[in-house]
Amino acid sequence: QNELLAVLSGRQSVYEVPIPDYRAIDYLVADRTKGWYKVHQGFWENDLATGYFEVVTEEDGYIIARRRPPAVSVDFRYGDRMVLDGFTIIPSESQKGGQVLRPAIEWYAQSTMSERYITEMDLVDTRGHIWARDAREPLDGARPTSQWVKGQRIGDQFKLTLPSTMPPGDYELRLTVLDPDQEEMMPAIDGQGKALGEQPVLATVRIEKDHTS
Repeated sequence: QNELLAVLSGRQSVYEVPIPDYRAIDYLVADRTKGWYKVHQGFWENDLATGYFEVVTEEDGYIIARRRPPAVSVDFRYGDRMVLDGFTIIPSESQKGGQVLRPAIEWYAQSTMSERYITEMDLVDTRGHIWARDAREPLDGARPTSQWVKGQRIGDQFKLTLPSTMPPGDYELRLTVLDPDQEEMMPAIDGQGKALGEQPVLATVRIEKDHTS
């Protein structure tokens, strides 16, 4: 909020709410006792509700939250271009049909790129049926891979709306990188060079039965 801009002016980049895309942010800083917090209160509440941030300080009206570090570390290397360092499944438990799954990931740019790749997150059952998908450029095109610089780290979060008709069971969470110009998927390997295929599995997600229905 603008009451805090002068205090934070030493940062490389400072964004005033409403923020165009919360996924480009490292920290959220607010003072709930000030007037401008109330003007944009919905934005603060929505961004914090995504689970993308963790609150590190909440005292005397102030709240400081930072981008949540990955709960699971991985080393998925897509070509010699981009490395998936880790991910967090949000919410971490009690997933049911009708909910929204928000997996957060962290990329490492292994090289500077000129190409624009599509990233795709799928939730797939044991028969290969896709129940939920989110496919787009990183940060919905706000941080395309053509702007990535070698050594840079980029956070992102997907939104998978789970159909209410999903049967309970185990599902695979898969992350694919596609080259739209070549119309092909980029194969991935792990840190030891083991092939992971074109649709590597990040995790198994258990969908529970909704006992309220």
